[in-house]
Amino acid sequence: MVKKILILLRILWTAGAQRIAINEYNWLKKLGYEPELVFLRKGNTKGYDEMLKDINYKVVREGNGILTPLFYAGTKLFARDRGIESTIDLDLIMKVPEIAKMEGADYLICHDQFAGIGGLRAKEKYNIPYSVFIHEKVVTYSFPFLGKFVNDLERKVLTKASKVFAVTEKVKETVYQKHEITAEVNYPGMDKISEAPYSRKENLLISVSLWDFGRRPWDYVKLMKNVEDYKLLMVGNWRLRSARKFFGKIKGGKDG
Repeated sequence: MVKKILILLRILWTAGAQRIAINEYNWLKKLGYEPELVFLRKGNTKGYDEMLKDINYKVVREGNGILTPLFYAGTKLFARDRGIESTIDLDLIMKVPEIAKMEGADYLICHDQFAGIGGLRAKEKYNIPYSVFIHEKVVTYSFPFLGKFVNDLERKVLTKASKVFAVTEKVKETVYQKHEITAEVNYPGMDKISEAPYSRKENLLISVSLWDFGRRPWDYVKLMKNVEDYKLLMVGNWRLRSARKFFGKIKGGKDG
């Protein structure tokens, strides 16, 4: 019987996957399970301290390690617009089976296919089942040899998973188009904090993200030029300092 569930994330920073995982933790606990959040590495961005206050979680490593430059070089081959904070830490991923065994895990929920490599290893080594939650569209990597290796490894990770989830229908479609694997859409939803009557509300649009070039924050500025009587509030953190500076120039000479 499944009782202890590890929710595995590669990085602790203020991104959507981490918020979804925290909400996942709270619901699993309400349902009678024993969840634990495991972050393989703590990033530099801050902002979720309050949300984690009553959460059972652990961080495997604070910041980068000695092999980070090597793993970052590999990461950049497949995601050129990502900074060093986005590094895929293979050294930490390889530790997942022992972490799962030490924590007495009956099941792993891996947030993204790269965390899923750790889930795959835990299943192969200790027969611990796992699921994978895909947060961004999957793409086909075209680098000679290395691209094929990563594509095949990703397919194995998703094939061996007990369940594959996708954050949206569009993401689900890319999983099927690439691997012919049917993911189940698991929308993150939203938490109702308070409610005010419309008469007291402002004409305000809010966009929240971990901003980088791929999320094109400058498009929101262009959009607002065609929306009358509304203000735009963009919140979150920046994945790349260069993206923040570029955005500052677009919106009027400030660096964000």
